[in-house]
Amino acid sequence: MNDFGRNFRKLRESAGLSQEGLAAVLKISTSVVNRIENNKRKLDIGLIYKLPEALNMNIGQVVTAICFGESLKNRNGEINNPLSMHYEKIIEEKNQIIREKNRYIDQLQGNKIS
Repeated sequence: MNDFGRNFRKLRESAGLSQEGLAAVLKISTSVVNRIENNKRKLDIGLIYKLPEALNMNIGQVVTAICFGESLKNRNGEINNPLSMHYEKIIEEKNQIIREKNRYIDQLQGNKIS
């Protein structure tokens, strides 16, 4: 028999998240995460549908991890943190916008000086 709570905990830990961190991302209370991990609350379908977006995974990866307890560790034993990869992409996009804004400001200032 599968231990969904244990597998849910492994999924959270593999993503490098605390109970509080996962709860915040999923917009649920920490006690809900704790009760799921301790098999005191069932993992409902609504929450399962929130997990892929929260962890930047596809639904197949989430279901496989929860049902079969597969880890998110790569072959070198390093944790692939999908959430941090997602944030890194957002930060890079933000930095690109800032660079474009600065180029535009430089152009405007160059026009004023001329």
